[in-house]
Amino acid sequence: MAQKATTSDLPAGADQRRAKRERVIKRAKIIYGFSGSTIDCHVLDESPFGLMIETESMVAVPEQLTVRLEGAGMFHVVRRWALGNRIGLELVGPQIIDEATHLRMQSILEILDRQGVGPAMQILRADRFFDNPSLRHAAQNADHAMTELRTFLKNAATTPRLPETNSHGGTAHSK
Repeated sequence: MAQKATTSDLPAGADQRRAKRERVIKRAKIIYGFSGSTIDCHVLDESPFGLMIETESMVAVPEQLTVRLEGAGMFHVVRRWALGNRIGLELVGPQIIDEATHLRMQSILEILDRQGVGPAMQILRADRFFDNPSLRHAAQNADHAMTELRTFLKNAATTPRLPETNSHGGTAHSK
């Protein structure tokens, strides 16, 4: 019977992340300090738990900071590692709902009202709004309801229904 590998059994540098990272290229800003200093960066990959960002040049950033993802929201993060101009950040806490995030949510609501659930869900996913637990729960419920509706309509569209018959062999509507 095979044994489960422990952290000490893994080769040096083995990926021990809690979730698979998705490669992306998104513009973002690191925000830190009392003055709200900012540094432009790009997000190279992301997971529900963290981000890998790249800055134009090597910069020293504090351990705790905030990241604003373009078109999405702000998140508190903790620097976990830095190598050259790449920095690994862990997301800590829920998404910060600031004025820009509030306005973005209003625009997504308008898309939901005009174009329906599908396009709104795509934007919410792309903009990482599902890091907000309440919104993620509501979206999961909407997604489930859409799946049920689609399945019902598909079954109804592909299964012809014959008129019901009564005990005399006629249709239920005949007299």
